[in-house]
Amino acid sequence: MRLNRKVQTLWKKEMQEPLKLLIVTLDPSGDTPQILKKYGERFQLDLKNSFLVTGNPQALSDFGSAFNVAGWPSGNTTVHNLKTILVSPALEELKQYKENEWGPEGVVQDAKAWLNRSR
Repeated sequence: MRLNRKVQTLWKKEMQEPLKLLIVTLDPSGDTPQILKKYGERFQLDLKNSFLVTGNPQALSDFGSAFNVAGWPSGNTTVHNLKTILVSPALEELKQYKENEWGPEGVVQDAKAWLNRSR
């Protein structure tokens, strides 16, 4: 979440286009809508443009499979890998980032490069 907040901050400084964050949990029993809202507030996400979502277990499993993200129960939580995807306003995938192997500067740079190519 800290990386997401940093992306939002840097994006507001350098980009004119709006940034929307979609953060999907794979743990619907532990990550209720109320908990997700508190989580977003705790990390000072722009909740007007950040969507922290959950769903039924089968839909989340299907969603995770589509993006090669897996989760499995471990005690009172769900362990999972991470995937961050930069998409265009038309929802086309521009770039995938594995785990936490990315930084806000790289995401903004990749977005700028795409905007320059699309103009």
